[in-house]
Amino acid sequence: TITGVEGCSPLTVTMPYVTGIQSFQWDFGDGSTSTYATPTHTFINTGESIEYFTITLIGTSAFGCVDTGSTTIPVYPAPIAQYEVNQAAGCGPLEVLFRNLSINANQFTWDYGDGTISSVNTLTHSHTFENPGGGTFNRNVTMHVTSSAGCEDEASVQIQIFPQVIANFPQPPALCSPSNFTFPNTSTNAGNYEWDFGNGNTSNAISPTELFVHEGNQDTLFQIQLIASSINGCADTLQQN
Repeated sequence: TITGVEGCSPLTVTMPYVTGIQSFQWDFGDGSTSTYATPTHTFINTGESIEYFTITLIGTSAFGCVDTGSTTIPVYPAPIAQYEVNQAAGCGPLEVLFRNLSINANQFTWDYGDGTISSVNTLTHSHTFENPGGGTFNRNVTMHVTSSAGCEDEASVQIQIFPQVIANFPQPPALCSPSNFTFPNTSTNAGNYEWDFGNGNTSNAISPTELFVHEGNQDTLFQIQLIASSINGCADTLQQN
């Protein structure tokens, strides 16, 4: 009996010891041979279907008697897990498009590293990674594939998600001209600010104070815009009157 009579490529097989043989001539059916008593050989199937290898042993006894025995083992093709992404880093919420390029597989399990598991088997699909916190998240996405013969493989890639920037400040009150107003800045995960007060003036202060003057007889609205951004290039914009 041969140990490991069938399996997935690469399949490593240890040949059994046959008593009464002094000289061993093994032929593994793939161009490889051995003269060891119990050699170990690895069979490779690079195709997309089952490949059969015929193992032959020619044994010679101490008296010069010769006998031949053979057996055939099936080796199943190994699946290859592989995929590509349209982006491996970005600002949360980050939508990543996955393109499945796997070979010899018909079952897929996706682990996105954020507690989400999927068995989607389409050519392309997307997943959105969230990061509302203050630090960068690294998610290791692993795709585990299985063939119809039960052979397995997996591939991984790391996705980097920068904190989501949210520009925010309270709705300004109605003011009488002239009035100074200090804008409270309640933005999150930002370090740079671009204020536009709608009167031709701008500021890069965190919570700037601006003088609003209106010389007309009718009420007027100033549109206030805040662009908040981070060192990672993430940004958000808010406009209020």
